[in-house]
Amino acid sequence: MQVEDDRVIYLEERRDAILSMLERDEVVRIADLSERFHVSPATIRKDMRSLEQEGLIRRTHGGAIKPHHDHEMGLKIAAISAQDEKVRIGRAAASLVRDNDILLVQAGTTCRQFVRALKGKQGLTLFVSDFEIAMDIEHILPDSQIVFLGGSVRQGFHYTHGTEAIRQLHNYRIPTAYMCTNAFTFDIGFSTHQLSQANWLQAQAQVAERHVMLLDSTKFGISAPYGALGIDDIDCLVTDNGMDSKTREAIRREAPELEIIFA
Repeated sequence: MQVEDDRVIYLEERRDAILSMLERDEVVRIADLSERFHVSPATIRKDMRSLEQEGLIRRTHGGAIKPHHDHEMGLKIAAISAQDEKVRIGRAAASLVRDNDILLVQAGTTCRQFVRALKGKQGLTLFVSDFEIAMDIEHILPDSQIVFLGGSVRQGFHYTHGTEAIRQLHNYRIPTAYMCTNAFTFDIGFSTHQLSQANWLQAQAQVAERHVMLLDSTKFGISAPYGALGIDDIDCLVTDNGMDSKTREAIRREAPELEIIFA
């Protein structure tokens, strides 16, 4: 019996240590934790599943992050959050693109996976405001045309925004916009943590004929401060299979004509 008590105490200490490390570093990795605590990666994954069920962490590919519901993730954290889901969403969205298409691509880690999945497409014209996405396009799609929308650079996020970027965007009429955002609830709609990004989403909706939203399932049911678009403002939603049945049914009820692709 004493052996069992010692094991339980160790488990609780390990969980507390994981949470303390997340408070300090914002991200932890399974390999590092396994080495630190002298347990198998499978044991760490079990710990993480338990912590996630309690809403204390959000698991990612190879580790975990803090559950950022009330503020915006940094770019480093966003890049590993729901990574596998974003890759699948990007590939599914890329299947909608045909050679010689003209499209607007929003800044963001999900849209970056979308661009990477466009490899092999020919003759595309892409309107972008994200430096890293522009460089990906230059490398992956050498025969494409890149139209970069200038403006103020948001430090640490590698994209342009603000009134100048929106002014330039309004000079164009673009067939399809591929968009992403921070959160979605039925009462607020698609929302963001930055007013400038809410304005950018609205500007994209105004200049594009078709609106495709790329949003992983972890962003449903949470809200950000600035509402941007409603469910009726988009034509297609590309998400992952992690969306629960209740949310699926509510979307079908609220937007019966919306095209939904589950990746």
